[in-house]
Amino acid sequence: MDHHPTTPTATAATPLSLGTPGRPRRPSDNLPLGHRGGRHGASLIEVLLAFVFLSTLLSLFVYAFYFSGKTQRVTEQLDAFHEARMVDYALSSEIKFSTGILYPLLPEDGSGPSPTVHQVIFRDPLNRVKAVFLTPEKDLVLIDYDRIVGNRLAPPRVLGRNVEKFEVTLLPTRVVEYRARFKIGTQDHEIVNQILPVNQF
Repeated sequence: MDHHPTTPTATAATPLSLGTPGRPRRPSDNLPLGHRGGRHGASLIEVLLAFVFLSTLLSLFVYAFYFSGKTQRVTEQLDAFHEARMVDYALSSEIKFSTGILYPLLPEDGSGPSPTVHQVIFRDPLNRVKAVFLTPEKDLVLIDYDRIVGNRLAPPRVLGRNVEKFEVTLLPTRVVEYRARFKIGTQDHEIVNQILPVNQF
């Protein structure tokens, strides 16, 4: 038998992956690109930091809303106090320099103070008749019955707004006692004063 020499079959050698020239191979070099350096969740420290940040942010929001509401209440209280003080000053000035109280009237038998009413009528130093009363719109006004503009009585002067109550009592000593309650927003403020006219005859 003739024997023919067997020609060896050349097998292609698989080249070795040397990685990027100039640096040693890392285990991640054998991973698919989508998984290299990938992370599967947040660490405990990151979760705690996020919780602290959200808690701080929520606290700031709550404090801002609380401070805003408190500021509004303080502003309303100051407004009510200022309104009451201005009314008290204007009203006491008018009554103090009046020459006589026309209404309310003391009992004829002098048994005590006058009934409590909701207006006061008096004469000023120029002998003009004036009155202070509360309008249905809750404005406390001062009207001068001797002041004529054209052919009409002059409009009243507004002493204060948002007045819930106005009461006047004339005491046996000729002292005028008045009370006025104001309401601005949710704030109430009441003034009580006693004035003795200095020019009464």
